[in-house]
Amino acid sequence: MSTENIALLIGGIIPALLLGTLPLFQKYATNGGIGIGPYIISAGIGIIIIGIALCFIFKENSFSLASSSNALISGVIWAIASAGILIALIHYQTPIVKLIPLINSNAIIAVTLSLIAFSEWKNVNVTQICIATAIIIFGAILAVKA
Repeated sequence: MSTENIALLIGGIIPALLLGTLPLFQKYATNGGIGIGPYIISAGIGIIIIGIALCFIFKENSFSLASSSNALISGVIWAIASAGILIALIHYQTPIVKLIPLINSNAIIAVTLSLIAFSEWKNVNVTQICIATAIIIFGAILAVKA
């Protein structure tokens, strides 16, 4: 298996499978009566456990204020986004099957920002990226109207 394929498996396919199961556990938790704050705290504890384990596995324990502040911002963004999902599940009983395609249209934002911020447009076929983006938009619209 090539290095690129290994990277796509570890960084793409496995996370997609794991993140695909995440809404099920969010729904199970909310159906069990957990509040939004306790959910975020419980998820944070899970993140801390994995972070500690990875410190021992990879021994990459470099730490700087700049990188740590970006990581902190990432956590805040994740928590706010998760809280929004939980509000939709708990207070509006929104079906997961409608929420997830809409949430996963976040790829459009990530792709657009990556193309601009990191000049990734130099290394990819922008036409294919635009076609993929259109498909994501179409899928999200279809799911929301289901």
